[in-house]
Amino acid sequence: MNLSKQQQDTILRASSKALATYSDIHGLNVVPVSTINMVNHHVVLCNYFMNKTHENIVHDHHVALACWSDGCGIQMKGTAQYHESGDLFEHMREGVARIHPERTLRGIIVITVDHIFDISLPNGV
Repeated sequence: MNLSKQQQDTILRASSKALATYSDIHGLNVVPVSTINMVNHHVVLCNYFMNKTHENIVHDHHVALACWSDGCGIQMKGTAQYHESGDLFEHMREGVARIHPERTLRGIIVITVDHIFDISLPNGV
């Protein structure tokens, strides 16, 4: 699914982001997300600390991601691939080293968005 410029901006500028995963091993798991990028209409998340999230994605590729700021936001549902190597991983690792030199990139989560929903508060709320 191709995301509009406005949707991409909402994702990249969101002050709050949360990723939900599920597997029979760990059940439902929701984690805050700090580093997020867009590459060819795919959402790319950086894994510095995620354990259950990584394991859940390996066992069940379905994920949901919510991104919002000040009552305006979107929710995406899609499938995720986890990478610990490759060109995109190396590109992200180099970027992370500049932005967060104290962190070690353990992997990246590449999300193919299948569905997108507006989760903004109604006007006047």
